[in-house]
Amino acid sequence: IVGTSKGKLYIVSSLLRNVIEYQIEPKTGQLFKTKSYNINMYGDNLEKDQFNRLWVAGHVSAPSFLAHSKMKQVVSPSKVTLITPKSHIVKTLLQDDGHLLSSASVAAPYDDKALIGTVYEPYILHCQFNV
Repeated sequence: IVGTSKGKLYIVSSLLRNVIEYQIEPKTGQLFKTKSYNINMYGDNLEKDQFNRLWVAGHVSAPSFLAHSKMKQVVSPSKVTLITPKSHIVKTLLQDDGHLLSSASVAAPYDDKALIGTVYEPYILHCQFNV
């Protein structure tokens, strides 16, 4: 879950394979769904960068992710997606079959780079993106 200073709240719905945008009603705190972004993956964690873009890392295949959790030699495809709410653009930044990075769970952005972490691997991936 990520919030903004403009009263927006973003939630990853892994089962629906999307990120849902809500507007927070200031007086009551009530949430109103305003937008849904299809990320075509089972999103894990959501981060916001200094430009208010949303970075989502997750799993392309639920069966592969579950198999990887039981047997480390089975790879699990990973994906990192960038959402720009202002322009409603969804862009895949990284998609891997699991051999480079298996079971991505978080993309921690800074500048035009991100550290990509996983659920089970003992390392992170340092990437530079053209964003």
